[in-house]
Amino acid sequence: ETLYTELPAAQIELVAGLFHELAYLKSSEEIEAIGRAGDLAVAALQAMVERAKPGLSEHKLTAAATGVILAAEGRPDFIRVGSTPGAAPA
Repeated sequence: ETLYTELPAAQIELVAGLFHELAYLKSSEEIEAIGRAGDLAVAALQAMVERAKPGLSEHKLTAAATGVILAAEGRPDFIRVGSTPGAAPA
């Protein structure tokens, strides 16, 4: 509805199924890249679990995850690690 309001002169045509077709059809290269990204994510999480201990900063965990990804020639676009105090979790 916002599109119709903000762009009153625009002709907006809903094309059923097109977006899903574009989003779901993957080339073999895309499938391989998704699998590699998943493998790197698992390795990064394992590195964090292995290093996690009370008092260790979130920055150190982020560094561990980032290091694993970079060592495998991956690209760590966005790594966020957050926690709450154990005495008062949110």
